[in-house]
Amino acid sequence: MFQSYVVNFYNCIFFLPIGDIAYSQMGHSNLPIFILEIIMNNQTSSYFNLIVDGCGFLNRPRIVEGKGKNSSYFSATIQANRGDSGETTRFEVRVVGGEAKSLFQKLLDEYPALLSKDYKKRPSVFVSFRIGDIQPMQFEGKDGKPTLYIDGRIIKFNSISVNKQKWFSKPEQSNATADEQPVAKAA
Repeated sequence: MFQSYVVNFYNCIFFLPIGDIAYSQMGHSNLPIFILEIIMNNQTSSYFNLIVDGCGFLNRPRIVEGKGKNSSYFSATIQANRGDSGETTRFEVRVVGGEAKSLFQKLLDEYPALLSKDYKKRPSVFVSFRIGDIQPMQFEGKDGKPTLYIDGRIIKFNSISVNKQKWFSKPEQSNATADEQPVAKAA
């Protein structure tokens, strides 16, 4: 069940159908502002899912090996853009969406340097994403100070750019006749 909400963000008021991305109306920038969705499951009236749509840099992509058989999964850190001053929010995410997992695997296969321990050797990856099941978390940094982040699960990627070159783009809903297709690489 989707609804519309009035969103007050940095003293800008938006009236939006849930799921759209708002843009700053203050004239400073066209950076997207996260729009949170609260989805109520019709079968279970006590279940709510908080959804974030956004864009930012994908860092520390990794394959996490679990203890059980076939329990490995993909994980990453996303420094998501917010506001109009170049501010970011840190997301620690697990890739759970079927198509998202497939794209993540293809990305790691095509760019194995993403798994390099030396971050300077990794290509720059910018993603547009949807994250669900978010919750605030913290850990103690090397300096002993708490570091705040948002834990969540990547449901889907809308686009992926590697070294400023479009690698994947989800087709527009109105024009889409096939599933998501990776964009052909430039020669």
